[in-house]
Amino acid sequence: MTAFRRGLCLILTLWLVGSRSATAIRTGLPDSSPLWDQDPRKIQKNALRSREAGDFLAAVKLYREGYQEASRLGDRLAAVRYLISAGGCQLLAFRYRDALSTFLEARDLAAAIGDRTDFGAIAVNLSSVYLQVWDFNAALRTAEAGLAATSKFERSYSRPYLLLQMGRLHTRLGDGGAETYFADGIEAARAQGNTPLVAQGWDLLGDQRLADQRLDAAERAFLEAFRLRVLFSRRDLGISYGRLGALKLAQGDLDAASRFTERSAEAARRGAPSWPQHLLKEQQGRIRLARGDVRAALADFSSALDATARWQLEILPARSSLTSANIALEQQVFRSFTQLAAEYASRTANPVWAAQAFQALEINRAASLRESVALAEVWKEKLAPEYWDVLGRLASEETRSSQSAATSALAESLHLKLTEMEVQAGVGFRAKKEESFRNQNSLTLFQGGLRDSELFLSFSLGKTESYLWAVSRNSLRLYRLASEQEIARDVQTFREALPVGGPQTARQGQKLYQELFGQLRPHESQKTAWLLSLEGALFDLPFAALVTEQQGGNTVYLVERHSLQTVPGALLLGVSESQSGRRDPARGPILGEVPGEFLGVGDPIYNVADQRWPAPGLFNRRNRTEGQLDRLVGSGREVEAGARSWRDASGSATVLRGPAAQRDTFLGLLPRHPAVIHLATHVLEPADRREQALMAFGLDTSSTGRSPQPQYLTTSSIAGLRVPGALVVMTGCATGTGEARPGAGLLGLTRAWLMAGAGAVISTAWPVEDSSGEIFSRFYHYLPQTSAAEALRRSQVEMARGGTWRAAPAYWASYQLTGGSRQ
Repeated sequence: MTAFRRGLCLILTLWLVGSRSATAIRTGLPDSSPLWDQDPRKIQKNALRSREAGDFLAAVKLYREGYQEASRLGDRLAAVRYLISAGGCQLLAFRYRDALSTFLEARDLAAAIGDRTDFGAIAVNLSSVYLQVWDFNAALRTAEAGLAATSKFERSYSRPYLLLQMGRLHTRLGDGGAETYFADGIEAARAQGNTPLVAQGWDLLGDQRLADQRLDAAERAFLEAFRLRVLFSRRDLGISYGRLGALKLAQGDLDAASRFTERSAEAARRGAPSWPQHLLKEQQGRIRLARGDVRAALADFSSALDATARWQLEILPARSSLTSANIALEQQVFRSFTQLAAEYASRTANPVWAAQAFQALEINRAASLRESVALAEVWKEKLAPEYWDVLGRLASEETRSSQSAATSALAESLHLKLTEMEVQAGVGFRAKKEESFRNQNSLTLFQGGLRDSELFLSFSLGKTESYLWAVSRNSLRLYRLASEQEIARDVQTFREALPVGGPQTARQGQKLYQELFGQLRPHESQKTAWLLSLEGALFDLPFAALVTEQQGGNTVYLVERHSLQTVPGALLLGVSESQSGRRDPARGPILGEVPGEFLGVGDPIYNVADQRWPAPGLFNRRNRTEGQLDRLVGSGREVEAGARSWRDASGSATVLRGPAAQRDTFLGLLPRHPAVIHLATHVLEPADRREQALMAFGLDTSSTGRSPQPQYLTTSSIAGLRVPGALVVMTGCATGTGEARPGAGLLGLTRAWLMAGAGAVISTAWPVEDSSGEIFSRFYHYLPQTSAAEALRRSQVEMARGGTWRAAPAYWASYQLTGGSRQ
């Protein structure tokens, strides 16, 4: 058997999302495994037959039999290669979770026997798995490691694949380095006589040129790949047809685009290499939309959503992969349907399409957060102690590099290690899926879960126009709004005016209120509890400070009429107590019930000049070389005032202040599951990585030989905690900010606490002056009597009408409540 046949299926995965590329290793495979080379049981031959028939799972079964035979005979090199081959076929069957687990098993075995030859093949396969689920950072780190490992072996059979994979990744980076990798990869594949891989290289080069709108250059690359497949691998033509369809659509040749896309779909139906169904359907929809056939386009986009629902079952059970897939699906599939269905519903006054657009929007909104919360207990139970050690090392490295311009290489490698461990722990777990939310029954149940006082307001921002859905127990209405750019401009203008205050700011607040909510029907606007599902620039809007009207010179703020709660998505909204017949454990205390424990942290020792430090030293604002921070004197009074109000309601309270405000002390108290966690601490946020904020605790008393540094909790560390049902309050500087990403929502500290199981989080939209916490003294006074949203509303109204400097919205409107739990 030739090296080509012996190496078949070791690398099958160098493909863009959706293609099923029939690639093979032609040269360079060492002849050091009798079982693999001689294949006495014809496992490779039979597996190849199954693969070419499109029966990838039958091929997996055969390769697994080969692995078991190799293990029994002690031929561990053959065992590695059977595992790689099985993983490749699992990936071709879109079994991403199983594929990654198999590749990791192969990598561990290869490392144990010192098999450096196959490391590159494993690396490119792992990188391909990550890229299929859009976990770009993991894909890049893995490919770089593989390329570095094969740099001493120019004739390594995996090197051309790694070069092409790096080209794909640098296309995403947009740094201009992709074409060099593609050229080197194509030449290396040609030198090995691997024509199918040469064709893939031309495809990938064409993809880059198409993304850059260099249509003529893209066409030349795609046609070269097509020519090679016609001559040498006709079964792979479905891959070329899909790409040529995309090219012709970009060129405006809709007839040709339709023909090529249909041929790719035919190949997929035969089990031949092609694109996955959801991408083909999405492309067909765009072609029909370009022709003006909106109804047919909607049908295609709807089919794409159905296919995506099945595909989503295989997204890797790791936080980074879930988030990356959530974002990419929003951009590539869900956004097309949502915007078109909303536009059609608005134009035709069709309530069915309005409902379908709402359901599609909400099913993907914060999907990664839902999955992460569902997986939390699985991870906690199955993750090895090593995971928590790696998480601790990552927290230390993120703290160390928080002032640098980019994430360190060590932090990225630790992130990758965590991802791998999370996947391995969660492979066998399937969270309950909500795809059925797209049917009318589920919508009816969702509306039935809303209370009579509640209005669910969901926004979708678009380039030309945006939309607002107003959903109550008995109605669902769609409203057309201004474009995303106009709304973002008005939000920014209002935000910038708030610190100034005055009549002009009130007028801007009233204008923005009318722009967003002026169309609501009376029965909608009169609902007292508003639940907000947001995206984009709306995360920056202090809704509480919007002005509903001005009466006799008095400004009436939105918060005076409505409690306001940001909800990550409709499917994260807690079931109401009246509907479920039981109390939601994530809610705050209720009247007559012991409210649980309050855990507060405030006024830590942040610098050695603090008189509470055992040996006070020199510290001033101009000397920050040691990374120490200013004291927050008022934060101690804030948590003490909150604790007193909590105790007045018969609750117990623990306050960590001064020397006691240590990170490890705080973490040691979390297993008691406090009902409220109040953190009045400094927060640091890297300028270019807003989603990676750090919460500061007191100086590390164990420091020896260097100046003591504050201890931190990073977003990664917080997401790994367990605070089931807790109300988390963060009053530090801009704790509610972060990176707003399509579909996934706002990434930052608030999301991290929600991942940890918090029922709701109160955070700040901008830095608030260090005070004694009067607003939270009132908040905790009201909380035992009502919901967190209503308690916050009452506290804010008291401030607004108090006649002191705290009456300015710049003070009280910074506080916002986020979460799915409500009372």
